Amino acid sequence: MRQRSAGLGKTELNGYFESIERKGDFLIVHMRITNPVRWHVRAAVSSRDMIKLIKLLAKEFFNGTIPYVLLWGAKFEEKPPEF
Repeated sequence: MRQRSAGLGKTELNGYFESIERKGDFLIVHMRITNPVRWHVRAAVSSRDMIKLIKLLAKEFFNGTIPYVLLWGAKFEEKPPEF
C-alpha cells in the first residue's frame, strides 16, 4: 500500500495493513509503514466513520471503484499515477 501526506511533501510511504481489533465502540486498524521509515500507525474507526465509508463507496459505484475492488484491479502497477 502506498500512502502520501501533504505534511511530508512528495514523500511516499510504503506499508501494509497489519490487523484490525475491536476496542470499545471502535475498530482499531493497525498499519505497518516499512519505507522510508518504520512506523506502526493506528486508526480508530467509529460507527459514524463506517457509515461515511459505506456512503462514499455507494457514491463511487458508478465511477468504477466498486467494480475495481471486486475484480482486484485487473492489473498490478508498480507505482500509481500522481495522487
